[in-house]
Amino acid sequence: MVGTMPVGVMGRRADAMEDRWRKQEDFGPEVDAFLTRYPFLVPLLRESADPLRKIFGDQAMLSLTVETDPEVEDWEYLVVAVRTTLSADEAQAQLDAFDADWWLNKLPHAQSKLLFTLEFV
Repeated sequence: MVGTMPVGVMGRRADAMEDRWRKQEDFGPEVDAFLTRYPFLVPLLRESADPLRKIFGDQAMLSLTVETDPEVEDWEYLVVAVRTTLSADEAQAQLDAFDADWWLNKLPHAQSKLLFTLEFV
């Protein structure tokens, strides 16, 4: 896991990155380097904070990691995992609501470089 932070912090850090006054370690070096390579994701991360907060609550914690697909050469993507203690059914219902309310409309802008998922803790 590269970093774990509350959903509101992710929004503020994405704002800071977009404004170019962020610190290098805001997301962690691996995630920061990824977002430098794919800067079109920064506004999506910033915009995702409010819908995530609406669905999962202000105290929702997120983990951000860069993943690669071993079967597809040079394919890497950012995974934003909502950490939850809810049951699988409840958590999946919330993720489905996030998808329907916001993510599915924004998905084309991510260019297959961003994934929202759940992490059960």
